[in-house]
Amino acid sequence: MKKSSALSVLRHPRAFARFLGDREAPLLPRLFALFAVLYVVLPIDAIPDAIPVIGWLDDVGVIALVLAWTSRTVAKYRTGGADRGDPHAVVVRR
Repeated sequence: MKKSSALSVLRHPRAFARFLGDREAPLLPRLFALFAVLYVVLPIDAIPDAIPVIGWLDDVGVIALVLAWTSRTVAKYRTGGADRGDPHAVVVRR
Protein backbone atom coordinates (compact mmCIF):
# COMPACT_ATOMS: atom_id res chain seq x y z
CA MET A 1 0.00 0.00 0.00
CA LYS A 2 1.22 3.46 -0.85
CA LYS A 3 2.30 5.52 2.15
CA SER A 4 -0.21 8.27 2.93
CA SER A 5 0.55 11.70 4.23
CA ALA A 6 -1.59 14.36 5.85
CA LEU A 7 -1.27 16.45 2.69
CA SER A 8 -2.82 13.67 0.62
CA VAL A 9 -6.04 14.18 2.60
CA LEU A 10 -6.03 17.85 1.60
CA ARG A 11 -5.35 16.96 -2.04
CA HIS A 12 -8.33 14.59 -2.12
CA PRO A 13 -11.20 16.33 -0.34
CA ARG A 14 -13.79 14.08 -2.01
CA ALA A 15 -12.13 11.02 -0.51
CA PHE A 16 -12.32 12.68 2.90
CA ALA A 17 -16.01 13.47 2.34
CA ARG A 18 -16.68 9.86 1.27
CA PHE A 19 -14.87 8.66 4.38
CA LEU A 20 -16.93 10.90 6.68
CA GLY A 21 -20.19 9.90 5.00
CA ASP A 22 -19.55 6.15 5.04
CA ARG A 23 -21.46 4.52 7.90
CA GLU A 24 -19.20 1.47 7.68
CA ALA A 25 -16.01 3.51 8.15
CA PRO A 26 -14.23 3.19 11.49
CA LEU A 27 -15.91 5.36 14.11
CA LEU A 28 -12.84 6.61 15.97
CA PRO A 29 -11.16 8.42 13.03
CA ARG A 30 -14.51 9.98 12.10
CA LEU A 31 -14.97 11.22 15.67
CA PHE A 32 -11.45 12.69 15.70
CA ALA A 33 -12.18 14.55 12.46
CA LEU A 34 -15.38 15.95 13.97
CA PHE A 35 -13.49 16.91 17.12
CA ALA A 36 -10.86 18.77 15.08
CA VAL A 37 -13.48 20.78 13.21
CA LEU A 38 -15.30 21.64 16.42
CA TYR A 39 -12.04 22.53 18.16
CA VAL A 40 -11.19 25.07 15.47
CA VAL A 41 -14.69 26.51 15.13
CA LEU A 42 -15.78 26.71 18.77
CA PRO A 43 -14.33 29.42 21.02
CA ILE A 44 -13.23 26.90 23.70
CA ASP A 45 -9.51 26.16 23.19
CA ALA A 46 -6.58 24.94 25.25
CA ILE A 47 -4.84 28.20 24.31
CA PRO A 48 -7.27 31.05 23.51
CA ASP A 49 -7.16 32.41 19.96
CA ALA A 50 -6.99 35.92 21.44
CA ILE A 51 -3.28 35.29 22.06
CA PRO A 52 -1.74 36.02 18.65
CA VAL A 53 0.22 33.27 16.90
CA ILE A 54 0.37 30.85 19.85
CA GLY A 55 -3.43 30.68 20.05
CA TRP A 56 -3.62 29.80 16.37
CA LEU A 57 -0.79 27.27 16.51
CA ASP A 58 -2.71 24.94 18.79
CA ASP A 59 -5.55 24.89 16.23
CA VAL A 60 -3.08 24.10 13.46
CA GLY A 61 -1.52 21.38 15.61
CA VAL A 62 -4.86 19.69 16.25
CA ILE A 63 -5.75 19.78 12.55
CA ALA A 64 -2.32 18.42 11.56
CA LEU A 65 -2.53 15.63 14.13
CA VAL A 66 -5.99 14.53 12.98
CA LEU A 67 -5.05 14.72 9.29
CA ALA A 68 -1.93 12.65 9.89
CA TRP A 69 -3.83 10.11 11.98
CA THR A 70 -6.72 9.70 9.53
CA SER A 71 -4.69 9.85 6.29
CA ARG A 72 -4.17 6.09 5.99
CA THR A 73 -7.87 5.38 6.50
CA VAL A 74 -8.95 8.13 4.08
CA ALA A 75 -6.51 6.84 1.44
CA LYS A 76 -8.77 3.80 1.03
CA TYR A 77 -11.57 6.14 -0.11
CA ARG A 78 -9.54 7.74 -2.90
CA THR A 79 -10.73 5.22 -5.46
CA GLY A 80 -14.35 6.01 -4.74
CA GLY A 81 -15.12 2.67 -3.16
CA ALA A 82 -13.80 0.35 -5.86
CA ASP A 83 -11.45 -1.35 -3.43
CA ARG A 84 -14.34 -1.85 -0.98
CA GLY A 85 -16.48 -3.69 -3.54
CA ASP A 86 -18.76 -0.83 -4.64
CA PRO A 87 -19.83 -1.73 -8.21
CA HIS A 88 -20.73 1.89 -9.01
CA ALA A 89 -17.38 3.31 -7.93
CA VAL A 90 -15.12 5.24 -10.27
CA VAL A 91 -11.46 4.26 -10.13
CA VAL A 92 -9.00 7.14 -10.32
CA ARG A 93 -5.47 6.19 -11.39
CA ARG A 94 -2.46 8.49 -11.02
